[in-house]
Amino acid sequence: KKKKKKKNKFKKNEFLKIKYNYKINLIYLNETEKNLLSKKIIPLYGAFDDNLAENVIFKILYLNNLEESSNILLVINSPGGSVSSGLAILDIINYSQNPIDTVCIAMAASMGAFTLSAGNLNGRGSFPNSRIMIHQPLGGARGEVSDIESQSNEILYYKLLLSNYLSEFTKKNLKTIMSDTDRDFFMSSKEALNYGLIDLIIN
Repeated sequence: KKKKKKKNKFKKNEFLKIKYNYKINLIYLNETEKNLLSKKIIPLYGAFDDNLAENVIFKILYLNNLEESSNILLVINSPGGSVSSGLAILDIINYSQNPIDTVCIAMAASMGAFTLSAGNLNGRGSFPNSRIMIHQPLGGARGEVSDIESQSNEILYYKLLLSNYLSEFTKKNLKTIMSDTDRDFFMSSKEALNYGLIDLIIN
């Protein structure tokens, strides 16, 4: 008898086909990571890069593939990093069928703050002594004149894209966001709460 194929739970976007063998990939996690994952807690520690993004994305997809459906908690302590890696995580946060809450511990700067604010509404938190910082994308242009122009356009593209997202997440107008991110803008947890980056302070 032919075995019935399991229906893929991911029907939200047909173009994205999940090919991970989740059970095999789990053997690469240490016991602490396994325990946290079983409680639907995903640490996002360190600078944003391809490795960090892959790790976080894999865990979100794994938890989405389970039968049970409940909120996932993303614990963030990051100085920021690669914009493209951060946007990849954002896409999976939006794609996830399980709502993703976010919480900052210690520091959420740049893409760390961006990801913190991208969490589930009323589920974005911070510990009292955390610091949160937003700013425009950083980058230096070098090479031929045409290369410099191309790189400058790319930086401007990301600046507008991230500013529009932050405007949506914080409910502030775009002009305010563009002005506030022109320089490093550091905030305490209370200031971030008032700004709209988070919804609660965890005592």
